[in-house]
Parts: sequence; C-alpha cells; structure tokens
Amino acid sequence: MVFEKVLVPLKLNESPKRISALATAVAGFGARSVVLLHVAGTESAADDRRGSDILEQRRELFSGAGLRAEQRTVWYADSQVVTRVARELGADCIAVSWKPKNWIQRSFSGSLLMDTIRTTDVPVFVHKQAILQSWSDPKGPILYATAFDATDRFALPLLNRSDFGPGHVIILHTDERAPDPDSESSRNDQAEGTLGRLAARCLNRNVTTMSLTGTPHRVIPRQARVAGARMVVIGKSGMVQSGPRTIGRTAEAVLHARGVSVFVLPADAPVLHEGERWNPEESSS
Repeated sequence: MVFEKVLVPLKLNESPKRISALATAVAGFGARSVVLLHVAGTESAADDRRGSDILEQRRELFSGAGLRAEQRTVWYADSQVVTRVARELGADCIAVSWKPKNWIQRSFSGSLLMDTIRTTDVPVFVHKQAILQSWSDPKGPILYATAFDATDRFALPLLNRSDFGPGHVIILHTDERAPDPDSESSRNDQAEGTLGRLAARCLNRNVTTMSLTGTPHRVIPRQARVAGARMVVIGKSGMVQSGPRTIGRTAEAVLHARGVSVFVLPADAPVLHEGERWNPEESSS
C-alpha cells in the first residue's frame, strides 16, 4: 500500500456525491483507513453542533468504499491545525474535496487547505471532479509536471506503482525560452534527454514525454486541459532560505485550475519502492 492511513479534513457543506467520489479515489490509491477530521470553529455554532451527525454520515460513505473509517473533531487554533493532526496520527497522506473560489474570495478570505499544503510534510490529494470515473477504467492520463529536481526521486517510483492507480502517464517539462537559438536548441536537447531517462524509470506504464516552452504556471494547467488529464502530480517549493515553507507559484496555479484533480508532493519526499508505504518521519529527517 502506498498510503495506509489518510487524513480527510471535512467541512460540513460537501455534498454526499462529492464525498462519495473522494472516497472512491482514496480507495483507488490502495489506502486501508481514513480519519475524517472536522475542524470546529470555522463554521457557525449551529453547523458545529451538527458536525457529529454529518461526520457519521460521511463515515458510512467511506466505509461503503471499503475503507476503515473513524472520525475526529478538533477546535480551530491556527492555520496549522490539520498539519499537526496529520503528524500526530502518523497519516501518510491528506485528501480533500476541492471547492473552487474566485480571485476575490481568495484575496479576502484565508484558506485552511492552502495553509495545510504549505506546511505539511506529507502528500496532499486535492479532488476536484464531482464524480470520479472508475479507478479501474480511468478516463484520461496522469500528468506529472517535472522541474527536474529532487521531487523526481519520489514521483517516478510512485507513478510506476500499480497501487497508485492504472493509466497512461504524461511526463511534462516546461521552461522559458532561452535568449538565443543555439541556447534554446541546447536547452531543448537536454530536456528531451532527461525526460527520456525519467520515462525509462516507469517500466510499468505507457509513458509519453513532452518538452514545452513557456511559463510553467500557465503551460501546465493549459496542457492538463488539452490532454484531458484526470490528475496532475506536482511538487511544491521547500524552504525559502530561512523563511516559511511555500507552495510555489506553479503548484498554486495548478491547484486553482478547474476540472483536474491534483496530487501535491512535498519538496523533501522520500523514495518509495514497491511494497513500501509513506513515512512522514523519513521525509522530515
């Protein structure tokens, strides 16, 4: 199993259809158990009082997907509350159902999800589709957006695993155009060579590689739409010198793109081989 225990933070306004689709997706990753987390204090008092009843209904949906499900409620203390709970529980992954916001909402309201992605040291699966197609009969490829950095060490073994879900894989690299034709030709040749080496590490997959020119935070969401990708796998930034962790401009743009689920990998992810599971302690060491 890749992810044995998954933490699922829930609001109280997700529809049963969306939660059922999320449960199907989480089960498709080979997870065995989930912890449904309600962060009380982020909604109205009346909604908080209804929380336990709604969590029980959501638990039944995850149980119906073949997952052992338990529920937990914590009070909102600060923006890292989900990150702390994930660490305390030894969660392998965090999975959420995405509710898009327009740019005005993003500007004037905080986002517990974005804060969690920024601060956590485990992968985060962001499910966007209302009804996820059958994991055993996928519609659309998995697109891995590589920056040719340390994230490749974890992403390629992960993509090569059958318990990460079947399907065609596109490995995409995009970068700004070089200042002159000779430099651009050399840059493209190096990118194609590196993409070929990455593809060779996915022996269990049908892999297509793409090297495109342009700004990554614009090209990747557009290419995901063109390819009809069902999921984008992408790494986030690590530490910015001595400052706080960041998501990174490209990963944030992909997260806000409509219509495609996103799997966000931490910058310091460990390598997982067949039969191994995610170990948060390893990634933070």
